[in-house]
Amino acid sequence: MDLIAVVALPPASANPSTAQLKHRVIRNALDFLVASLGPRDRLALVTFQVGKSGRVRKTPFLSVGRPGSISRLSGFIDSMSNPPPDTSDDFSVKSAKDEIVDVVTAVNHGLDTVLQRKQKNPISGMVLVCDASDTSRKPQMDLLMARTEAASLPIHSFGYGKSHDPGPLWLISNATGGSYTFVRDWYELQDCLAGCVGGMMSIGVMNLRMHAKVLDDSKFRIKKVAGVGGAVVASSGLDVDVSVPVLRFGERRELVVELELDNRAPLAGSSHHREESMSATDAFVQRMGLGIDGLSLSDAALGEGMMDAMIDEAPVFEVDGGFFDPGAGKTITRLGHPVLLTLAINPPNERSQQQPWSDASIVRRRAELLSHQMIMRAIVFVGRRDFSHAIQLLVGTRTALTNILNTSLPPPTSRTTRKELVTLAAVRVIQSAMADVSVLVDALEDNPEGFGREWRPFGAQQVSFSLPPPVRL
Repeated sequence: MDLIAVVALPPASANPSTAQLKHRVIRNALDFLVASLGPRDRLALVTFQVGKSGRVRKTPFLSVGRPGSISRLSGFIDSMSNPPPDTSDDFSVKSAKDEIVDVVTAVNHGLDTVLQRKQKNPISGMVLVCDASDTSRKPQMDLLMARTEAASLPIHSFGYGKSHDPGPLWLISNATGGSYTFVRDWYELQDCLAGCVGGMMSIGVMNLRMHAKVLDDSKFRIKKVAGVGGAVVASSGLDVDVSVPVLRFGERRELVVELELDNRAPLAGSSHHREESMSATDAFVQRMGLGIDGLSLSDAALGEGMMDAMIDEAPVFEVDGGFFDPGAGKTITRLGHPVLLTLAINPPNERSQQQPWSDASIVRRRAELLSHQMIMRAIVFVGRRDFSHAIQLLVGTRTALTNILNTSLPPPTSRTTRKELVTLAAVRVIQSAMADVSVLVDALEDNPEGFGREWRPFGAQQVSFSLPPPVRL
């Protein structure tokens, strides 16, 4: 694995006691990263100070398995709080006079290291740690987005403390397929980095590309795919391409595929439209003269009734795909055999008067996507200082989640069936989403002006899990 760590350091004008504490927290976190990587992994470090004439220092990719590289990394980490002068510092990066250093500048230096490497490991990633408010402008951000697309690696950002601006960090991470994490307590920075780097070490599949194709004789059409950012649905509704950057061992991605059914023609296999012709068995019975012509298998009271009571299956679509296996270093262009999705058609039951309930898993996923999208839009309103629309949107979202909980799921029972357990799990997830929305509503109503400092990072973190389209916060 090739890992680049871009870390913001306190500027020279910071409070000495605060700067000393932050240096200690960052040094412990970086020492942990060096000790956690394997002998074949490589690490590059970039440190920067936000502000005018801020200092930038960086290392090339250094192999953790070599003693000389370990010595250089340890020396870089130990000298962060008191670096040598620029003229005698091997890690110092020359910059223009009075240049304003910000997050974009630091990430660009990290991308320089990535784009200039002559060899690379199968897995690459960048972690961005920042505690300062950002001063980058839109042209700088647009150029950075183009470079990250060329580098093709995820950037996982960590905003710690209440003084940082989550907007640029969330935008960079979301555009590169990374994650944004709000570290409220400084001492939790090491644990958050451990979870992120551990997830990168657990990657089992990269560049997964799935293709779903509706079968020719099917009456279904794909209308929409939710839950993933890289889904392209054909205008005919017969094909859809889905791209997933990475999948980790034990990870499950839930996609909601919305289908529409063309009711103008019957489904294949429908018992009401079967061809009524004498079968070979009926002809044999009549020739034998057994005297049971009234009990022919083609009799409406017997034959059609038996067919109506049978369960039929209708094929919907098949899924094929390819991926890259980083462990084996091989690219799989297609699966051994495509996966077929079929829909069971149950016989009509006129005696059953029970209310049909939606599947609990689909209801849960729809509620998750709804809450995440509405939180994202509310945070955009907060960034524009439109607090009234943000509150109105979040209150409406909470009401919608309450209605989903009350009307879309069956009432609880005393049975412990698998269906009941799935329903209870869906209820817990929807209640958690309602709790997140309620926290943001209360914070906006109590202190709108302080929401950006206290709760905006929390909302941006909740949004990052739904993979929405890039939006400037």
